[in-house]
Amino acid sequence: MSSDVRRKSIRRVHAAVRQEPAAPAVPNELPTVSLSKLTKPDFRAEEYLKETLRVVQEKNIRQFRKALEDSRKGASKNLQKNVYRNYESFVFISKEISSMERDMQLLRELLHNISEVGDELMDEDELMDEPSRLARRRTQRMSMANQHD
Repeated sequence: MSSDVRRKSIRRVHAAVRQEPAAPAVPNELPTVSLSKLTKPDFRAEEYLKETLRVVQEKNIRQFRKALEDSRKGASKNLQKNVYRNYESFVFISKEISSMERDMQLLRELLHNISEVGDELMDEDELMDEPSRLARRRTQRMSMANQHD
């Protein structure tokens, strides 16, 4: 931003501030950046500037602007740190999800194979004639009884 544009914008802000009745303030008082006001969800920049810069001299407005810029830079650095920290978590969680998806696919395949084996056994059982089926069941019962003894 060129120095002429800055001067004009400072004059506009200063003129807008001067239009409202001045609140009692200490002359040459340096305005402070109120982070609590800046972070409110219903924050209105023009109202904040009018309230904060009501009877402030141009020299102090420049210092206030620098303090605002420093606050913005600090917030930007903090945001970058948070994004990086969250990105690491995101990558870790994504890898875990991918691993779980592979495990679930393997489990589906195993369950499908078990289902097919069960179906094949049922088909074989239906194909056997009645006497051989009864003999097979007796053998199974006998072997189960032997296991319990």
